[in-house]
Amino acid sequence: MFRAIQKKEGFTLVELLIVVAIIGILAAIAIPQMSQYRARAFCSSIQSDLANWAKAQEANFISAAAYTTSAADNDPPGFKPSAGVTIVGALTATGFTGTGSHAQCVDENGAAITYTWDSDNGGLQP
Repeated sequence: MFRAIQKKEGFTLVELLIVVAIIGILAAIAIPQMSQYRARAFCSSIQSDLANWAKAQEANFISAAAYTTSAADNDPPGFKPSAGVTIVGALTATGFTGTGSHAQCVDENGAAITYTWDSDNGGLQP
């Protein structure tokens, strides 16, 4: 007499496949962009560290009347670079230069990018 009404719940296989395909397409777009954003962040940390290194060099010059010259003691007192950032300094006739690098700071072809701070030529060099 009375027939029970069956209620269908859940998703069909086609709906689930469409959702998985959309997620796959979005991931294929987002993952390369994320690696570029990461590389830019590492490059920015080099630039920031170079600016802070130069300020510490100038502060050391004011207190000790000399820029830091020793290769073993390349960092002026009070300066600590970010993790993974390497800064190599050198003296010039009237100032100093510093070259900064990070293993993860690369261009779109995978080549390493370095930045240089030159106190004689106005700071960070392109």
